Amino acid sequence: ETWRLGQSVHVALAQPLCLDGRWHLTAVCTHLKAGLAAEAEAARLQQAQVLLQRLEGRQDAVVLADLNAHCRPWRVEPEGPAAAAAGASSGTVEPQVHPLLSGSLQSAYQAVLGDEPAFTCWGGWVDREVRLVCDYILTKGCLLEPRRILQVPSADDVLAYAERLPNAEHPTDHVPLVADFAIAQHEEGGLQSAGAYWQPAGAHWQPAGAHWRPWKRQRQWW
Repeated sequence: ETWRLGQSVHVALAQPLCLDGRWHLTAVCTHLKAGLAAEAEAARLQQAQVLLQRLEGRQDAVVLADLNAHCRPWRVEPEGPAAAAAGASSGTVEPQVHPLLSGSLQSAYQAVLGDEPAFTCWGGWVDREVRLVCDYILTKGCLLEPRRILQVPSADDVLAYAERLPNAEHPTDHVPLVADFAIAQHEEGGLQSAGAYWQPAGAHWQPAGAHWRPWKRQRQWW
């Protein structure tokens, strides 16, 4: 299915899945509006509200999303001399999308680490750097229990490159996120682990998914 997220061109793609003929869930991927200004975050908030509406009635789901929405307050500065000369002001933007979605969905990284990573995107521009958490693995319902995640590179790994991301070793300004889930099942007396594991397709993009080495260093599982 293709879900329109309001009146914008942004959509979410939804695919019903049945794992091993037993467990049913909906897999969703989406990309929300880009932009650092408060107006962009307000537009993303409307898109996130529509996304939650479309998830209503679906008991279990996994959402793989580039929300373009940071999970912490961020500072906005005028973009270049022309913007500054035109009177564009700096300021702090408070997150709205992440708090909204966190009320209904669980972040795999936050569940395992206790917090979102330091960044998932670190773009190097001529006049500035953009370092944000844009990307999330979110779940709805009790079917999927986050067990392990692939850590993002350290800040020192990225700072070793003047251009930050992308660079000669990594072709995008985003880093991949990977999570391992245990399949849970309902039994009398509560929720029991079924002992089976399910991994997103990207988990085996590199051997075992645990040793992706964009900067000749090993990334660790937690």
